[in-house]
Amino acid sequence: MSVKTQIKRTGNGRAFPVPAAFFKAHRLDRYSSFNMDFRDGVIVIEPVAELASEDEETTISWLLEGFGPDNVDHELVKSDRQGQEDL
Repeated sequence: MSVKTQIKRTGNGRAFPVPAAFFKAHRLDRYSSFNMDFRDGVIVIEPVAELASEDEETTISWLLEGFGPDNVDHELVKSDRQGQEDL
């Protein structure tokens, strides 16, 4: 399915409106993630592969690796613990 659309202004940014029929035809929703690139004069928009649940845990572990109370930026973490935070 091919659609024609124009760039629209949204707040301080720009957006491509996507017709509802396109969303439905390709089983997309408003939370779908995409990578956008500009290759050889063409805008290329590709869906981001969803992570499997086991991969999510690996990714979270990798992101938090080496993060702890000794290296936290206290300018960013200004409030006291509210629940079960572990910092």
